[in-house]
Amino acid sequence: MRHLILLFVVILLVGCSPSRPDYITFERSENEPTSDGDFTDVEEVEVEEIDVSAANFAGSFFSGTYEYRGITLHSSYEQMVARFGEPLSEEFGIDGVYYDYEHIGFNFPESVENSDPSELRINGFIVPVDDMTKVEAVNTFGWPIEDDVINFRMDYSNRAGDDRTILMNYDWQDNVTAIIYFNGPFESTELYEQDQDYIDSLNSSDDDEDEDDDSNDEDE
Repeated sequence: MRHLILLFVVILLVGCSPSRPDYITFERSENEPTSDGDFTDVEEVEVEEIDVSAANFAGSFFSGTYEYRGITLHSSYEQMVARFGEPLSEEFGIDGVYYDYEHIGFNFPESVENSDPSELRINGFIVPVDDMTKVEAVNTFGWPIEDDVINFRMDYSNRAGDDRTILMNYDWQDNVTAIIYFNGPFESTELYEQDQDYIDSLNSSDDDEDEDDDSNDEDE
């Protein structure tokens, strides 16, 4: 049954915010760890989407102590799959890849194909957001240290402390689409390098246009 459901699930991209149901239902056919380290079967459960406006969300998420149904920062890929089953997709993350369960994505430094599942550890979270504008985000979380309007991203890393990254992606209508936590400085990530390359390309295009204008003026 779980596989039939997954065939019809729409894969979320970080930069997009399509409508999603109030919850998704899937069968955890995998085993769940118990307190003594053994695994026991878990029945199918309803998984509600994350309420990012909840009072306890910001404190735990921004501090890196966030826990989603027993999975936390530094949990292994093996533990993640034991808890939730196989992910829906593997996508480019803030640095490395993230594995998507629609309601939440877990970032890892590299693909599980190149690593030991028991050793590969979570280093970030990506939480999709519905029904929150930039104004509502500011009212909920306060002002960001930077609003990168070129890359459609607000930076709240000062709330997380040194060597941690908190970003909020939004779309051209100023609707927040995702909240991202990464356990490291933004400047060290592949996403930051992509941002800089994009900005450099825009600046290069502006320089070329200025040179063309100067050349046309000289011809006249």
